[in-house]
Amino acid sequence: MLVARNGWFMVLVLCCCFGVVSGLGAGCSDDDSTGGNNNVQQDAGADAEPDASTEEPLIFLVQEWSTQDGTYVPLADVAVAYDAQSGVRTESTTGTDGLATFDVIDPTLGESAATFYKTGYVALSFVHLTYEKYLDVLVDGKVPVYLSPLTPPQADMVTVTGDATGLVAPATHPLVIFPHRALGTAYSGNGNASYSFTVEQDAPFSIVAIEAEDGYLPSNRGYWVDIHKAMVAEHDPISASSAVYDLDFDMWEITPQTVDGSIILPTRADSPLRGGWGLVFVKSNTSGDDCLTGWAESIERTADGNRFDVSYIWVEPPLLEGVYTYHLVYDTTTNELSMSNPRGYPEGGVLAVPLLDTPEWITPADPLTPHLITETFEWEWFDDVSESSIVLSRNQTSMWYVIGGQNSTSVTIPELPTGITAAQLLGNTSVARVYGGHIDDLGWVQYSQSMTVRVSP
Repeated sequence: MLVARNGWFMVLVLCCCFGVVSGLGAGCSDDDSTGGNNNVQQDAGADAEPDASTEEPLIFLVQEWSTQDGTYVPLADVAVAYDAQSGVRTESTTGTDGLATFDVIDPTLGESAATFYKTGYVALSFVHLTYEKYLDVLVDGKVPVYLSPLTPPQADMVTVTGDATGLVAPATHPLVIFPHRALGTAYSGNGNASYSFTVEQDAPFSIVAIEAEDGYLPSNRGYWVDIHKAMVAEHDPISASSAVYDLDFDMWEITPQTVDGSIILPTRADSPLRGGWGLVFVKSNTSGDDCLTGWAESIERTADGNRFDVSYIWVEPPLLEGVYTYHLVYDTTTNELSMSNPRGYPEGGVLAVPLLDTPEWITPADPLTPHLITETFEWEWFDDVSESSIVLSRNQTSMWYVIGGQNSTSVTIPELPTGITAAQLLGNTSVARVYGGHIDDLGWVQYSQSMTVRVSP
């Protein structure tokens, strides 16, 4: 039972981490899961021709996602620093309309950068930008930019308690409960124990519950999940702060679906993914990060390191939307990782969206020696990527995203706007990592991440 508990803990923790590293989480300024594409550099790569007169001013529209009405709204009091191609820095602050306006400069002079900062939000910089790229992403004459709060707004939650009946072996099999279609927390424990989970107040939700065991395969190159019984139930919104709800597995039992497939690993001999650990899970972008609806019944890396063989198992709540099947492979020593995130439930066969190889640091060469933030960062990609960027973190919290752009292999970090320094933002325990891949309007399709390196502000 100890192995089984460790297995479930591993899966759930990594799912939570995925929300941060993939950009599907609220702390990432590249989060496109809530609608709209906020990646200026990726969009700019689609069309290199200017779409407006160079005599017009450059206007940024800074916005944030509103949890009240599900739209982007203007964000006031954002400090904006614009480093023009000429090397001249100009600063402005957004008003209640979210706008910051700058004079146009000569588009033939080269690359520019823009940095956005507001207390309580993730800082954001765009570098390697040409004036043509700004023009190419104009919406109604403005360049849209989106910031995310460091601490996302918290919804009012309901604590649901109860008991499960109709289990196969409640004394020995773990019971795991996942609320869906509303933010919530998963529950994992012995099947004969009373359970408690939380779910968003005043929102309808689905419950996926499984009686299952899991563990590591004898090869130590993968794990298994044995689902003895599964159920799906729909629940009306709860307006109170607590509720009692018992789960009857006999009444709501559902037969999971299964299919076999494989994940092809990068061919580069030095790729950390070839000796890595694999995870597969299915979830919805309308549910909590640790609330799943599918798993790998088994997943095992072949002895030659060329692929993972996967047996998927999942259930499909009737009203669930925005489903993804996540394939994650990571190095257990360095935490380098790569993910492929096709939309929908598992399809089987060879994974159609291949894993990207992980980027490799060039400068700094030693990840343990602090790298001055004023010195250029350099790395190498082994695949083409539409976004290549750096995230700077403090105490495991993403503090600053520096968007490098398509196939970028170097970044010089801009200065923050007047009144805030890198030392104030990052402290003395900050780290940096390269991330990138391909995204669409819903989020990451492919994502890869380097190991972290220490940063000295």
